[in-house]
Amino acid sequence: MKKQFGEYYLAFDIGTDSIGWAVTDLNYNLERLNGKYMWGTRLFEAGKTAAERRSFRAARRRLQRRTQRIRLLQEIFAEEISKADMGFFHRLAESKYRPEDKNNQTNTLFNDANFKDKDYHAKFPTIFHLRKTLIESKEKFDVRLVYLALQHILKNRGHFLFEGQRMENVTSFDAAFSPLNNYLEDEYQFAFADDSLDKVQNILKDSSLGVKDKNKYLNDLLGADTKQKKEMVNLICGGTAKIKNILDIAEDTDLEIDKLCFKTMDYADIHDKLLDTIGDLSKIECLDRLKSIFDWSLLTEIKKGNDYLSFAKVDVYEKHKQDIKLLKSLIKKYYDNAAYNEIFNDVNTANNYVAYVGMTKKNNKKQVVLSRKCTQEEFCKFVKGYLDRIKSMDSDVEQLKSKCANVSFAPKQINRDNGVIPYQMHLLELEKILENAKRYLPFLNEKDASGYTAAEKIVKIMTFRIPYYVGPLNDHHKIADGQKGHCWIVKNSDEKIRPWNFERVVDQEACAEAFIRRMTNKCTYMHDADVLPKDSLLYSKFVVLNELNNVCVNGDRLPTDLKQHIYRELFMRQKKVKAKNFRDFMINNGYMRETDSLSGFDGDFKGSLGSLIDFRKIIGVKAGDNKMVEEIIKWIVLFGDTKKLLKDRINKFYGDKLSENEIKAIVNLKYTGWGRLSREFLEQITSQIPGFANELGIITAMYETSNNLMELLSGQYQYLDKLQAYNNTMHEATGSLTYETVADLYVSPAVKRSIWQTLVLAEEIKNVMGHEPKKVFIEMTRSDVQNKKRTVSRKNSLISLYKACKGETRDWLAELENRTDGDLRGDKLFLYYTQMGRCMYTGERIEIGELFSTGADGRALYDIEHIFPQSKIKDDSIDNRVLVKAGANRAKGDQYPVPQEYRNKCGGIWKMLLERGFISQKKYDRLVRNTPFSEDELAGFIARQIVETSQSTKAVAEILKREYKNTEIVYVKAGNVSAFRQKNDFVKCREINDYHHAKDAYLNIVVGNVYNTKFTHSPINFIKSKNNKYSLNKMYDFKVERNGNVAWEPGDNGTIATVKQTMHNNRVLFTRYASQAKGGFFKQMLLKKGKGQHPIKGNMNDPISKIENYGGYDKVAGAYFFLVEHTLKNKRVKTIEYVPILKAVMLQDNPAALLQYCLDDLILHEPRILLAGIKINTLFKVDGFKMHLSGRTGNQLIYKGAEQLVLAVNDEKYIKKIAKYIQRNKEAKGQLPVTVFDKFDKDTNIALYDKLLDKLQNTVYGVRLSAQIKNLEKGRETFINLGVKEQVITLFEILHLFQCNSVNGDLTAIGGAKSAGILVLGKNISELPKISIINQSPTGLFEQEIDLLKL
Repeated sequence: MKKQFGEYYLAFDIGTDSIGWAVTDLNYNLERLNGKYMWGTRLFEAGKTAAERRSFRAARRRLQRRTQRIRLLQEIFAEEISKADMGFFHRLAESKYRPEDKNNQTNTLFNDANFKDKDYHAKFPTIFHLRKTLIESKEKFDVRLVYLALQHILKNRGHFLFEGQRMENVTSFDAAFSPLNNYLEDEYQFAFADDSLDKVQNILKDSSLGVKDKNKYLNDLLGADTKQKKEMVNLICGGTAKIKNILDIAEDTDLEIDKLCFKTMDYADIHDKLLDTIGDLSKIECLDRLKSIFDWSLLTEIKKGNDYLSFAKVDVYEKHKQDIKLLKSLIKKYYDNAAYNEIFNDVNTANNYVAYVGMTKKNNKKQVVLSRKCTQEEFCKFVKGYLDRIKSMDSDVEQLKSKCANVSFAPKQINRDNGVIPYQMHLLELEKILENAKRYLPFLNEKDASGYTAAEKIVKIMTFRIPYYVGPLNDHHKIADGQKGHCWIVKNSDEKIRPWNFERVVDQEACAEAFIRRMTNKCTYMHDADVLPKDSLLYSKFVVLNELNNVCVNGDRLPTDLKQHIYRELFMRQKKVKAKNFRDFMINNGYMRETDSLSGFDGDFKGSLGSLIDFRKIIGVKAGDNKMVEEIIKWIVLFGDTKKLLKDRINKFYGDKLSENEIKAIVNLKYTGWGRLSREFLEQITSQIPGFANELGIITAMYETSNNLMELLSGQYQYLDKLQAYNNTMHEATGSLTYETVADLYVSPAVKRSIWQTLVLAEEIKNVMGHEPKKVFIEMTRSDVQNKKRTVSRKNSLISLYKACKGETRDWLAELENRTDGDLRGDKLFLYYTQMGRCMYTGERIEIGELFSTGADGRALYDIEHIFPQSKIKDDSIDNRVLVKAGANRAKGDQYPVPQEYRNKCGGIWKMLLERGFISQKKYDRLVRNTPFSEDELAGFIARQIVETSQSTKAVAEILKREYKNTEIVYVKAGNVSAFRQKNDFVKCREINDYHHAKDAYLNIVVGNVYNTKFTHSPINFIKSKNNKYSLNKMYDFKVERNGNVAWEPGDNGTIATVKQTMHNNRVLFTRYASQAKGGFFKQMLLKKGKGQHPIKGNMNDPISKIENYGGYDKVAGAYFFLVEHTLKNKRVKTIEYVPILKAVMLQDNPAALLQYCLDDLILHEPRILLAGIKINTLFKVDGFKMHLSGRTGNQLIYKGAEQLVLAVNDEKYIKKIAKYIQRNKEAKGQLPVTVFDKFDKDTNIALYDKLLDKLQNTVYGVRLSAQIKNLEKGRETFINLGVKEQVITLFEILHLFQCNSVNGDLTAIGGAKSAGILVLGKNISELPKISIINQSPTGLFEQEIDLLKL
């Protein structure tokens, strides 16, 4: 009979690669089934974004399209070239083969009786020599030479950043400089001086000037008088600049990349990373504009005053040749043969000429060298070292030294700077070559049925790009019959698409419409409604109002009429409203005093009505046509990069309303990105608001009241209920959860996987329990927070602040230089220096020697105090904490504002610290404020503890709410759970085992239910009912009860007794998500001849498929495994074999094909498939030891442990200290000493070592880790003699042996292996005593064991 369960709570702790879950009754007792406690941890591989796949696909398509261009060119030239040389194209196709694989042919290009490859290269040393000759000469040339030049141009045609623009605009300095100044005026309200642009151009393109000299001259010419401007100038000169200074970003902002140099760094990669971090394309545009100027200087340098690129490249060749010739003569003159050989021939010398050009000569034959490539800068530095040692006053030596210093010595034709060359420069040459060739190649002038001549077709091939809104041309995967696909092209005919017929065959307008539907995301709250562009008039208004409605003066929200006045007079006039502008506006108009506190926003306002200001500036009163403007903004977002299509659409729909000049100006506007809300959500969902006769839409309510969005969606109003009702009608409960439930969610792939695994667990638990839970508690780890780290050390930050301080009698800098980053990691010392050694409440100096001292009563002399009391808000940021005398702290207690006495005494000090940058504006405002918290603020503080803002968490909640209609969904904040852990000394140590996920889920139930019961979902109602009285510090000191439901009984024998008993229970279920691997077929790096597992080409008739001659790809990836029985050396054996990803689709669910794979590929004799699909991360049990199959290497299978380590609480605490030290030591690059504050000692280290050794000797770990028992036994004496730091590091490495992941331990310190503890097992399982597979349900509550030896 199935067990019956009563009401229950369910909780999830959701991470990007793990989920903890727990099921309890209403008294927090874990439920049980079949002797198993119902809580557990489920691990899985984190979902990956499509970025890597997308980059490979883009590269693949780029190569395919390049090949297609060459193929089309060959088709045009085929007949004419066949008249001159039937084997020309065949020889080109065979050029990739080794001589022995060619058809008795050694020449690649020319094989005429009197003109061979050698003659061609003698006449045209590089392809640019050929291009130059074809441009400037009026002679008749061989058709094959014309083809080779055109092929090179089409193959490397340059970038399309200035598509459609004329050549003179592309190479114009003004075309780069004017947009930068326009941008700076809009975004930062300043511009560079533009009265000496001719001089600026000359300096930028003067290659004899270094970065420092260019900086010096340009700072004067451009009027760079601020740090921000100087950093911008530095960047365009090729120097390294701080991104935060350029973009005017707060110093404490975490950026993955802090510095930028256009000259040495890959800007495209940095651009994407910054966009992910900052999320504001308008800020990143500043860097784009600066890059345009830098690119202009590079382009000018490349052209060197020539009209044609090839002419400049031939000059580079000659310069390189002359420089190297002169260098060789000087080395022969002043050095011996050994030095000459080291510079020009040695393949093992770093940064020499061989490394620079990637080639050397051996036995008078050229030999490619790829292993030690170096840059021109590195080569110049290398050569200069030799030149500097020449003591003679030789003018040639000085000349080369100068060139090396300016990195202009021996330039190469092909370098990374070529990336700035636009296609227009190549097109200019192509058209000139064709113009000359048409005189002696008549076929170029002949028209065919398409109406184009051959020459015109070649130009079309050169300039054609598939518009991104058209998408893939192959309509095999086109969306049809409601199915999903990756193609949306609409054709006018079935004719094969060519560059010259594209506009006729493809319906671009229809493609654009399909693209709009495809690319528009769905609203966060109304799941079937399209989101608005981020810069749409309505969404911009929402963002601005949402920020404005949070602004407080002395803790009070702005009156509605004042807020509306600010909106009209400030935001509708200024594109960028900075904190200083806002404060000045308020003070100058008499809305606040200098001493008043302004709060509710961080730094500058993020919202802007920029698009409204833009359109009013361009079309005046016509900007009042909201429908037209909103439509155009959407088109700019979608088609802004394709100005012709954008212009055509505006003309088609609004050409009668807008003038030609207005449309031209609009087309140059740049808006990108989408918001997260829809027009329907902001305007059509309504609610009754007190004081208004009619119901108001959300955007109207935000304008007419002081409520922000979260407040409008609280329980006070009907918005949320109406949204829920609307979504329920759109998504009826299905009765079961499928992956389609999450497939369409607008969240990252990593989050989708987490959500799906959560739903799978929820569904199994519901089926086990027989009904829905009473409440579901959800806590979801935010991946961006998880990966956050401080990029600027506290020490460096303080040093830069103190350097700016003048006239200080105390040498603060000397003190700080003697401090380590580790010292300043402690908040007490850090606050001491940010307060310049003074108490923030009395202003008295603090003796640093007494900072950590205690008084006669045993209590600390100085405390870290919270400005906003902890009883009201959980805010442990530096902005809310100050260092004060303990007496002053006790006198203040939990009151706020800060007492008048302290404000009078220290106001001047606080102001000085603000002006010097030691404290933030937010901290200053909190200190000087003179009014108590309002009801709205207190409600907001509580809301932070119970309201979730993460879209991912909301997505889980909404799905569960839709399926479980009678269940209450409760959000839990990680900070509240963490505080509860610390308060009750519940250790969380990730390095020991994975049980902490399940225990966090259990605590989510306890903590979440206490907060939910006490505050409900409406903080404002709670505040009003309690007369503003509550204390977050004393949540668990009193009974928490509502409507007879007790969430917490205080006292040692109350609820905490149950919680402690449960937290010390280590019978936790553990499962892994087993799946079939997908992704890359093999490692992308091609290996040299004779190496690799998979050939370059799959066609075995192609010579290039011979690994022994051409190399191949390594590390063929496996998709899954299978168990097969076969004959080996006259014995029947059972082996676990793998199926590679590249064959997985073909073999899956196809027993006959799998059997053939065994015969043909694995060469097994008399195979018999026993188990067809063993997934990655399947659970195995070998001789009683559980482990998960994770991969293979050669004939061995690799596993991850599945036995979780359990230690005593004291050991957990000690290991946690070790883990923290290891992390700090890693950040300090291994140089962090162990101090008394770390509280490590040798006796405890040795005791822990012995406990870990005992685990290996006397538990199931000994089954598979027996080799490590000997290592630890032998190494014990060595361990005892190690220093404390080395012992701690070694203990951390030993812990890796027990962990259930792929990490191994470095035991070299005790004489063991560097990679100890790797779990491997031969694929032949026949001789094993016991081996089985355990199939688990997602929770692990149900298991099925299969004995593999009995199959």
